[in-house]
Amino acid sequence: VRQRCDENVNTALMHAGLIAGTPVFPSLAFSVDLLASFYHLRRHQPGLGVQGFVKSMCAIQQFPYVHTIEGLFSNAFDVYCDIRHRVQRRVDAALKRDSPDWRVKYGCPACGYKVRPDEVKLVPDRMHAIDGCDSQKRDKTAGACDERRFDGELFLSHDFVNGFHGEVKSHTAARQVSQASQARARTVEAEDGFALPEDQDDDRCGSNWKAANTKELPPASKEAFEQTGVFTCLCRHGIVEFLIEFVQCGER
Repeated sequence: VRQRCDENVNTALMHAGLIAGTPVFPSLAFSVDLLASFYHLRRHQPGLGVQGFVKSMCAIQQFPYVHTIEGLFSNAFDVYCDIRHRVQRRVDAALKRDSPDWRVKYGCPACGYKVRPDEVKLVPDRMHAIDGCDSQKRDKTAGACDERRFDGELFLSHDFVNGFHGEVKSHTAARQVSQASQARARTVEAEDGFALPEDQDDDRCGSNWKAANTKELPPASKEAFEQTGVFTCLCRHGIVEFLIEFVQCGER
């Protein structure tokens, strides 16, 4: 690899299509094509480990495997992913796709875009599926937590999510009071003596959502776990619109 006198060694390696595993005095570098192959393999098979991949590549290249190669490859892969992320951010900014709600509005082309200006509006206009999973827990004392925040387009930040703390309970209480008063005012007696509500905006399904009502996190779990699960929202075509982490809280 040729390097100019005033050029950083990692810059020279990048010009040659290589990424080193150390920022200074690198002794081993990995090709961008190799890192891209591992990137796409991990996307389709998240369980693929670094060690198995590195060992197989060493066997193909007939290069003796040592344990330090695994750490160097992980460092180079982190750099590669960061480069991809920064480039994608610039592309999104150039295409005006960097607004906070762009992913929710236009992440799914079939749901977000209209083919013709006079297209008939559907009722409902869009359909979403939301659900939480409390199996992805992380114990507070189990290993070290990477406190860096990933600037991604799918995960909502903890600060944004914490802004809605307690909102469900307050809205539920207010809705119950409002519905009780409306039911007394709008109830009519049927011929058989049963009372039927006249309100078309009956929210019995929402008020009887047992999944959320029964998933309040016990105090013991709050003390033991840092992350207690994830919550996701998808459109009806299966495209993820956003994700949030449960941080010492339940689905409700």
